[in-house]
Amino acid sequence: MPPYQAITQLGFSPDGAYFFVNGATFTNEAGSDRVVRVWEMATGRLVLPSAGAASDAGHFPADGRFGRGTRFVFSPDSKRLIMANEYGITIWGVADGAKLAEIPAGSTPISAVAMAITADGGRLVIPDGSTTTARIWDLATGKTTPLRSHIGVIDTVRISADGSLVLTASGHDGSTRLWDGTTGEQLTVFPWRMQEVNLSSDGRLVLFSPNAFDNAKTYPQLYFTRAADLLALSRTRVTRTLTCPERRGFLREAIDCQVTTPEPVSS
Repeated sequence: MPPYQAITQLGFSPDGAYFFVNGATFTNEAGSDRVVRVWEMATGRLVLPSAGAASDAGHFPADGRFGRGTRFVFSPDSKRLIMANEYGITIWGVADGAKLAEIPAGSTPISAVAMAITADGGRLVIPDGSTTTARIWDLATGKTTPLRSHIGVIDTVRISADGSLVLTASGHDGSTRLWDGTTGEQLTVFPWRMQEVNLSSDGRLVLFSPNAFDNAKTYPQLYFTRAADLLALSRTRVTRTLTCPERRGFLREAIDCQVTTPEPVSS
């Protein structure tokens, strides 16, 4: 293992055959560099970088741009290593280190603080870095489906195995939102300040823990809830008259909301 100055991320491949370490290493007295290493679990053999990889002896990936918040994830079949950061998404083959795809972020940087991938490895959900939007990335075409509605930075994303349902959560705006994973349509909003939240692989269950500061009970609490029940309740459990924008956003009513123009202020 190289002399890591700091390890920022590590993880196993889904099949348990490999693990990776991502972090900063000392290169010389003048500074440090960022590298990722992949090892084979059964033998301890260093898989990446390899002799045939597009990398030098000390770096993998040699041409990878380690921007702010660089994160890695294995594809579900354990054959690809996916890197995401402010510059975009890059995919390498684990067997030979060959670069398979490079998808630029475009005009809006990516924030890889949270990532979620479908079971077939075809789509990836990542928040934007400078907005309150997340995007579903098609890794084959590079096309994106935006998820726009949060008013705070998104710090949690989850996607069902088939990609039909996406969950996003923001501790900044205190809400959790469910989306159609194909169209990007917002299905409902839950005005809960979550400490942790997760979505089952089949999209049927939501597991969440309320924020302790918003709850009278200080000990940890966990709740399993069916997503279908939450969608139904969000349309019926209303404790006050909703504004027109809230009716559109929460109840999905197809209504037009008037825009009020403020009265001019006389000098």
